[in-house]
Amino acid sequence: MTAVTAEPKNEAEKDDATPSVFKAVECLTKGIEVPLPHGYWFRDKDGQTADNLIWVD
Repeated sequence: MTAVTAEPKNEAEKDDATPSVFKAVECLTKGIEVPLPHGYWFRDKDGQTADNLIWVD
């Protein structure tokens, strides 16, 4: 497997701005994750609190 398609090794690598095929495919299949402003949160369908949204259109 080439490095460009490899899954990130940790959260820091996943969240950095370096583009990769893996990140592009993840956004297309799972949606774009958008953080909410500081202090805002919501409860999901299971009652868990979340401070980010995953946008799938």
